[in-house]
Amino acid sequence: MQEAETEAPGALRNAYGSEQEVSLEAGIAVDAHSLCPPPQPAPPSEYGWLFALAVLCAARLSRTQTQANQFRPDLALVEVEASWAGRRQAALLGKQDKEKRAAEAAERLGVARLRADQRERVRLQQDAALQAAAAKEAERVRAAAEDKRRAFEADEAALAAELQQRTEAERRILEEAAERARAALEQRRRKADEARARLEAERARAEAEAQARAQAELQQREAERRELRRMQKRFAARFEGGVDVSRPAPGTLTEGRLPKPAIVTIAITLGSALGGQASAASEAYASINTANEGALTLAGQAAAAAAERYASSVRLQALGGQGALMAMEEVELQHWMRAATVRTAVGSARALREALQAFASAAKPHHCAVEVRTEQGVLPAGHSRRAEAVLACIVAAVERDDDSSAAAGLSDLMDEEALQLAEGAPAPLPPCTGEALGAAFFLDFMYWQRPAKQVEASPWYEAAGALVRSQLAERTRLAPPDTLGEAAEVISAALGGDHAVARMAAELARANLSSARRAALVEQERLRQAELAEALVQEEWPDEVEAAEARTAAREAATPVPERVWALQNVGSALALQGPRELARARQLLERAVLLKADWVGRARHPGVLGELAALAEVLDRTPDWQADAAGVRARMVSILGDVAERCYQQGDGASACALLEAATREMEGPLGLGHPGVRAASRRAEALFASLSPEERERVSASRRQEGIVRRVIQAYGQARELGEVRSRASAWDDDSAGGLPHLA
Repeated sequence: MQEAETEAPGALRNAYGSEQEVSLEAGIAVDAHSLCPPPQPAPPSEYGWLFALAVLCAARLSRTQTQANQFRPDLALVEVEASWAGRRQAALLGKQDKEKRAAEAAERLGVARLRADQRERVRLQQDAALQAAAAKEAERVRAAAEDKRRAFEADEAALAAELQQRTEAERRILEEAAERARAALEQRRRKADEARARLEAERARAEAEAQARAQAELQQREAERRELRRMQKRFAARFEGGVDVSRPAPGTLTEGRLPKPAIVTIAITLGSALGGQASAASEAYASINTANEGALTLAGQAAAAAAERYASSVRLQALGGQGALMAMEEVELQHWMRAATVRTAVGSARALREALQAFASAAKPHHCAVEVRTEQGVLPAGHSRRAEAVLACIVAAVERDDDSSAAAGLSDLMDEEALQLAEGAPAPLPPCTGEALGAAFFLDFMYWQRPAKQVEASPWYEAAGALVRSQLAERTRLAPPDTLGEAAEVISAALGGDHAVARMAAELARANLSSARRAALVEQERLRQAELAEALVQEEWPDEVEAAEARTAAREAATPVPERVWALQNVGSALALQGPRELARARQLLERAVLLKADWVGRARHPGVLGELAALAEVLDRTPDWQADAAGVRARMVSILGDVAERCYQQGDGASACALLEAATREMEGPLGLGHPGVRAASRRAEALFASLSPEERERVSASRRQEGIVRRVIQAYGQARELGEVRSRASAWDDDSAGGLPHLA
């Protein structure tokens, strides 16, 4: 049993039934097959059990004896000695056993170390073998990759050679196709030039023939007019007087809803030897410009008053069997006085404006004399070209619904009256003034001839009015914009505002207004409304804050829109340079400038807004959070530049259109990117235009690519003049379907 217990620590069986040698040292079991085996508890010693049993028995007997008997010193001493003897014996046995076990553990540890060294050598040999195999495999993989690379390079070289061959073949095919297309285009252009030359020659021949016919007709008509003039009995009305421009008396106010201090007073005095001197027509004005604007109206009033006095004198002569009414009818006398009114009003207005110009240079009284002579010829009674006979023929044609004859007769009458009115006029007459007087002569004669049938024959009365309206519309259709205003004023002064022809002239003048003039009138009306509001505030609501706001609004309304836009843009750009704190305010001002300019020109995509949009985009670029807004502004600029390019192309300047689109693409592809829809559209359109250009135009476009600032030149070309009134800028010409004076860009 002692041998079995001794061998047990050195020959323990593992979980698989094999024996493993272990060594024990200081109560720790060591696995011979592992460098760091888990510790195993030491088996208990037989001496330890004996010692523990002895101690337990001694303690039990001592407790029992103590409880049963009283204390006996002699027995206690014996027990203590026995206890110490047992303890010494147990300690001796434990020391011997411990030394034996330590020796056995040291022996087993040495054996385990030898086996561990052997296993380490085996592991190192296996690692070396694995590394050699890995190096061999890596070499094999590298060789395979190198073979694949050489094969890939060979394939790529073959593909590149094939691609080069195909590219060269396609290039030759494209060049041949382009050459054929160029030859076909050149042939078509040559044929078109020949056809154009033939058409031009035919047109020139037709124009020459038409001019010859017109010249012959003019000469024939002039001969007829000289013959008729020789047969006419001539009457002349001479109106004379003068115009005066002076400084008004202190405290003089203008007339109207909003009286203002007057700085100039104009007066017109007209009369005749037969009618006598009429009372002077005078009015005070707050500025030289308003006086110039009201000169024709005041002159018309004075001329109409003088003509009325002259007509009254002629009627008085007729009562005595004398005067012009002995040779003409009342309606012809009325027409003669209207012609005299128009000529005298135009001459007086011209003299008045010259005096105002002199007064503006030197603020002292100025006087200009006025003398206007107006003749009226009357053919003998029964002559076919007498005025009553001609008018009666036109009225008869209207009554029988012969529109062509009525239109032809009225057209000849209007032409004749225009020639007579312009002959010897003291100043250039407003356009279509003579034609309007001829139309009024026709309507007045019809009303005078058949006054009782005005209600019964209303259909052909309406037809006569429609005929006059169509003739006037046709005569004024090609009139330049803003040229019919003075004609409407002088016609209203001569005919009266209630006359049908005067109302037609006023409608045609309103339709003839340009967008710039309409905007100016709107601004003037806004100014008047603001001034009226300020006056009402001061009278009925004397609050200082509101009064100050009203005055500020009035001052803004008094400032022309281009001036306000220019000021907003300058202030906004200056604020943007002062740092990030002022960027929000700068953006607000520039956005206001864009909206104000767009409202003034009438459209958000008008070329006149390009300058303000460019300034706004520069400010938006300064803040990362505003990049989306900056992209939107530049997209709007690309769209407007595309419209300008299309307008140039429609005007026959394809090279400028192509150069502008290319410049817009180059300038906007950085901020917007080539993928932006607007940039892509502009680029494609530029390519299409370039393909359609002639070789000379392509060279010009290629040369323009080296130029800088093409977009800036377009912006400057459409900049608005900072003033109101009759001044027309290039941007306003855009509304007339023209390029607005845009210079050639290529």
